[in-house]
Amino acid sequence: MPGLLTTLKRAWDALDARAPIDNRTVLTDPAEARALVGGQTGMVVYQDGKPTDEPATLSHSWAYSNSPWVMACVRKIAVSGASVPLVWRDRDTDDPIDEGDVPKLFRYVNDRSSQAMLVHHALASNSLHGNVIWWLDRGPTERAVPLNIWPLMPDQVEIARDEHTGEITYRYGARMSLSPKGYRPEDIFHAPNYSPSNDTWGMSDVESLGVTINADRQAALTNLNFLLHGATPSYAVIVEGETPMTTEQKAELRRQWESLHGGAANAGRAIIMGGRKYTLVPLGTTPRDAQYQELRVMNREEICAAFDVPPPMVGILERANYANMRECRKSLWSDSVKPRLDRLSGAINESGERFGFDPDVMYCDFDTSGVEALQPDLMTQAQAGSMLAGSGLWTADEVRDRIWSMAPKQKAEPEEPKEPKEPNESVAAEQTPPPAEAEAAEKTRARPPMMLRLQRKARGAHDDDWRQARWADVEEIQNRWRKRIGDRVSVVFGLLNEDVLNRIAHETKSLRTKSVPVPDILLFDLDAAGELLVRELGPLEWEALLATGQEIVTLFDLGTEFLESTPRTAQIATERNLVIKTIPETYHDELRTRIARSFEEGLPMSELQEVVDGFYRETYGAWNRHGAARIARTETNSIYNAAAMESYAQNDIEKHEWVHSFMAAAPRPEHVAAHGEVVTVGEPFSTGLAYPMDWANGGPGDNINCGCQTMPVVD
Repeated sequence: MPGLLTTLKRAWDALDARAPIDNRTVLTDPAEARALVGGQTGMVVYQDGKPTDEPATLSHSWAYSNSPWVMACVRKIAVSGASVPLVWRDRDTDDPIDEGDVPKLFRYVNDRSSQAMLVHHALASNSLHGNVIWWLDRGPTERAVPLNIWPLMPDQVEIARDEHTGEITYRYGARMSLSPKGYRPEDIFHAPNYSPSNDTWGMSDVESLGVTINADRQAALTNLNFLLHGATPSYAVIVEGETPMTTEQKAELRRQWESLHGGAANAGRAIIMGGRKYTLVPLGTTPRDAQYQELRVMNREEICAAFDVPPPMVGILERANYANMRECRKSLWSDSVKPRLDRLSGAINESGERFGFDPDVMYCDFDTSGVEALQPDLMTQAQAGSMLAGSGLWTADEVRDRIWSMAPKQKAEPEEPKEPKEPNESVAAEQTPPPAEAEAAEKTRARPPMMLRLQRKARGAHDDDWRQARWADVEEIQNRWRKRIGDRVSVVFGLLNEDVLNRIAHETKSLRTKSVPVPDILLFDLDAAGELLVRELGPLEWEALLATGQEIVTLFDLGTEFLESTPRTAQIATERNLVIKTIPETYHDELRTRIARSFEEGLPMSELQEVVDGFYRETYGAWNRHGAARIARTETNSIYNAAAMESYAQNDIEKHEWVHSFMAAAPRPEHVAAHGEVVTVGEPFSTGLAYPMDWANGGPGDNINCGCQTMPVVD
C-alpha cells in the first residue's frame, strides 16, 4: 500500500487540479454527512479495554487489522476473484474482443498494477468498505478512454459539495497527510453496495459485525491475559500459623513466589517451601473462563456468515470432512465470489461512457469457466441426460448438444453394393497370396461367422472352446478398467487411512474414559467415506459402462452402437452408486477389529499408527494389493454384466447364457452348476440371480470377487 500512495502522490503532483475546490467545503452537518459518506458503522473501537474516539471511517481498516477472521474472509474472496480473467465480448455475437483501447486499459490498468491486482483491490474494498472507487486518469488531453485506472481506498474518500452550485466532488487523501485532491464525478468510477439508508454510499459487510468484532477482540485479550497469568502456577497459598501475616509479608511472599515460580522459564520446577506451614490449593479454570473460548467460536461463525464464506474455506475445520469440502468450495464461489464479480462487471458495463465504450456494442464479464468448483457434476449430467432421452422429451442429439455441448452423433450411411467383377487370369495371379498367408486365410474362412457360432447348438448354448475365446475377449475388456478403478480405490482409501492416522495422533490416553467405544472415536466417518468414493469412482464407472457397452455390441455383433441415454443406463448408474457407497464398510470393520485388538494388547499410540498404516499398505496401498484388486475385479465385472444386459435390451436379445470363469481357487458351487444354463432375459438362473453380479437380487456373498459372465444366445 505505501507504493500505491507514493504513486498517487506523484500523479497528483504531475497533474493540474481540473476540479478546483477553493469554494468547496466538506459537509459538516452530521446527519447530512452520514447520508453522503456512509456515516457511522455502529462500531465502537476499543483500545486497552476502553472505548476510543477513533474516527468511524477508519473502523473498517481497524476491523481488518484486528480480526483475523475478517482478514481471512476478505482475503479469500479477493484472492479467489483475482484469479478469474475479465473478458470483453461483442454484444451481438459474444465473441471475445482482444484488441482496442478499452480491453488494453483493463489488461494493463496502470504502470504499477495489473488486472489481477485491480480486481483484488476491488473485491477487498467491496467486502470491507462496501464501495469500489477508481480514479480514471484521462491525461492532459482529456481522452475519452482513460490512460490509467487507479484504485482508491474508500475510507480516504470524502464527498464535498460546492456551497454555491451544490455540485458534488470526490476528495481523496485528506487522512493521509496529503493535500486533498478533488475529482469530478465523471472521472470517478464508484460501485457501492446496497445500503438501506443511503442510495449513494454502500454498506460494508463489516457494519453489521461491530458488536461481534469487538466481542471477539476483547475475548482474545482476555485469553491472552489468562495465558500470561497461567504461566504462574495456579495455586492458592494458604499460610498457617498463630500470628496472621501482615500486608507487607503477603506482598513479599507473592513477589518471591512469582520470582521463583512464575514465567515460562520456571514452568515445571519443584515448589520448595520453608519456615511456616503452607498449603497449596490448585485452582482450575472457571466456567466463565471457558465461555470466552466458546464466545470466540461463535464470533468467527458470525463473521464468516456475514461474508458468505464457508468456515472450512478460512481454516475452520472442526466440521469439515471429505463429503462437504467440495460443497464448501462451490458455495464460496457461487454464493460469495461470483456474485461480487458479476456486480463489478455489471457496474463497469453500466459506466461505459466513463470508460469510453458503448455498452450496446461491447460488454465485459468474468470468465469462470476455468473455476473447478463451478463445473457441473458429470454423474448428475449423465443421469439427467439419460432420463430426458429415455422419456422422449429430448433426443440423444439434443442431450449431447444441450448438456455436453457436443456435436450430433453422425451415423455412417450404408455403402451401395458393388457389382462383382470377373477377374482375369493375370489379376488372379497377382492376387494369389504366398503359401503361409494362404494357409492363414483358409483357417480364417474355416472359422464360422459370429452369428453362426451363436446358433451352433440346438439349445443356443456355446461349446467350451467358444466360451473360452469369448471369456478371454471379455477379460481383455475388463483389464483396461481394472487398474484405473483399483488406482482410484487405493487413493481414496489412502485418504481414509490418513484421516485415521491424524485422529490417532491427536488423541490421548484420556479417550479411554469416554463412553463411546474407543475404535469408533479413531475411525473415519463411514457415510462421508461412502460419499467420497461415489464422487471419485462414480464418474469413472459411468465412463467404463458406456465404453464396455459399445465393445459388447461390437464383440457379439449385436448392432451398430450402444445407446448412452436410456432410462436403464440412468438406473444402472444409480444402482452402481448405491453399491459403491457401501464399499468402505469392509475396510471400516477391518480397522475397527485391528484397533480394538491393539487396545486390548495395550499398544501405545505410536505403534497403533504403524498397525493401521501397515494394514492399509498391505491391503489397499496399490491397485494390485489384494483388497484393492478384489474391489476392482468386483466393480469391473459388475459393470460388464450390467452393460451386457442393457445391450441385450437395446438389441432385442431374448436369451443369454451363464458362463463360469473357472479361475477361482474356491468357486461358489451354485455358480459352477449354473455354467452353460440358458434362460430368457429377465428370468432367474438356478442361482436365483437374473444375471451374474445381479446386486438387486443377490448380496455380497453372491457377487464379491465373482468372475462369472453373461453371454448372448441367438436362436
